[in-house]
Amino acid sequence: MIEPKKNKNEDRKIHVKDIYGGYEEEKRESASGYQLAVSGMKGVIRVLIYICIFVTMVFIAKEAYAIGYNVFNQVSVDTGEGREINVSIEPDMSVMEIGQMLQDQGLIEEEPRVFWIQEFLSDYHGEIQPGYYTLKTGMTPDEMIKSMVETAAERAEQQNSAVVPEGSPEAAGEGEAGAAQEAPAENNENTEDTANEGN
Repeated sequence: MIEPKKNKNEDRKIHVKDIYGGYEEEKRESASGYQLAVSGMKGVIRVLIYICIFVTMVFIAKEAYAIGYNVFNQVSVDTGEGREINVSIEPDMSVMEIGQMLQDQGLIEEEPRVFWIQEFLSDYHGEIQPGYYTLKTGMTPDEMIKSMVETAAERAEQQNSAVVPEGSPEAAGEGEAGAAQEAPAENNENTEDTANEGN
């Protein structure tokens, strides 16, 4: 039996089709591998983000606990009264700067932000006045704030009592007392003049 002759063009088409089909298969395999790699990278990045968030939360919680502990568990630098240290509060100083100055002078051990919170929560918030103060290393931050505020109030009261404005009741009282003291002196002079004339 005579076999039909194969067309060379058909053989060429079949060969090209096989080559193209293999290329498409390799292309699909390559794309699938790329997608797997991208998916794996996304998973790794997601895990790293979770780890960073966890570490940040732990750090914030630790800092918050430390600050809260120092704010409410106040201790002095020295036991007893301690050493006296003179400090100067300038008019343009903020509470944070005051805390930094107290730390530099060895009056507190906590960070300035802790002193800022202590001043904010105290009964004397916003009442620290510029001036010179004598503080002790045996004081807690609250005691220092109270001492500075009370010292400033005492100075203001002394200044107000030392300066009496004209026309005030105090000034009028002093004028009446002076007039009363001058009146007896004038009466004594008149009496002495009369006695001399009699002689």
